[in-house]
Amino acid sequence: MPVSCNTSDLTEGTDYELGAPTIITINSSVTIGKIETKGYELIINGQGNNVLTITNGISKGTYNSEANLLLNNARIQSSSIEVEGRLDIRGGVVNSNKIISNGTTSFINIYNGASVTVNGQNCGISSSNGLSIVDSTVNVQVTENGENYYALESVYGSISISGENSVVNARASHIAIRAGTNIYVDAPLEITTPAGGTIQQDSGYNYVYNGNVKATSVVIRKPISGGGAGAPAGNATGSNDIETPSHEHNYEWQESRAATEDVDGEMIYVCTICGDVKYRETTSAYNTFNAALIEKIRKAAPGATVVVDTNKWISFHHMIIDTLAERPDVTLKINFLSEGHKGIPMTVTIPAGADYKSLVDENGFTGFLFLGSKYGVALR
Repeated sequence: MPVSCNTSDLTEGTDYELGAPTIITINSSVTIGKIETKGYELIINGQGNNVLTITNGISKGTYNSEANLLLNNARIQSSSIEVEGRLDIRGGVVNSNKIISNGTTSFINIYNGASVTVNGQNCGISSSNGLSIVDSTVNVQVTENGENYYALESVYGSISISGENSVVNARASHIAIRAGTNIYVDAPLEITTPAGGTIQQDSGYNYVYNGNVKATSVVIRKPISGGGAGAPAGNATGSNDIETPSHEHNYEWQESRAATEDVDGEMIYVCTICGDVKYRETTSAYNTFNAALIEKIRKAAPGATVVVDTNKWISFHHMIIDTLAERPDVTLKINFLSEGHKGIPMTVTIPAGADYKSLVDENGFTGFLFLGSKYGVALR
């Protein structure tokens, strides 16, 4: 598959494998067989109402390497979506039988008005390290799940549902939602499972069968009462609110949503007893992006070329250049879009042993287009 192509370039029914980081623009509706990422980042950009249908799904294939997948305002119909790395669903409409991000750096972000529907037999949406839903609509139905399968799951991390425009429906035959740490809900959430059940302790987890939530800590920040659409379902008592006895608040800072290299996170000053939130602070995706690259440069092998791929940022903080000055043997190759989140795919390379002091502007930043004017830029 070309590193940058339109769906009009693809052949109906054909299987595709990536050989490099790839951008696909859906400029026409097409049905293909499957896409195997083979350890390379894949970006799919939507265009109008065109739909990309993938009958045999998106997967990493047999290549055991983590890579990110960004669906950017895309309309996708896929039998399955399975990656090892970060999965961002930014707007658009996505329909699948299962969505899985399973790897040491995996995290699923669904945001910016996305509409995601999953209708599967056992697995719904599952991430190893975290699931964040912001200002989006998510409908998941799992028809035949048992003890170890869930509609929404974060195996080791948290699940966060927030935003005034978020509506999440999780339907399952057993436990609907499971998180390794915390579940934060600040938006309408409907949970449909067999009614009844009790609250019990088992292996360090709280099982809440009335709402079928499984986690070490459950914080409902905005209980939805009164029934109807968007209200928690499956409660045998008929009450949808979580009642907390009178108490003195015990506030502490917690991470409600981890920042990624592309999406800001959030820290909240929350009462650990009732879930009341006193303060919210944004954690910077840009800082995360720079910090991750610093680690790559510092840990690079002697004489190595470090490659950074971004579909959002068009500059570095000066600490990147400072780190290169500490490792003058390292070459840095930057793949970016000319306008940050959109534009022409470009590549610029900072050679080893460059004049690093000349690369930082008066505000302490280094723009990629400036680097292109100095070293030359290649179109991808």
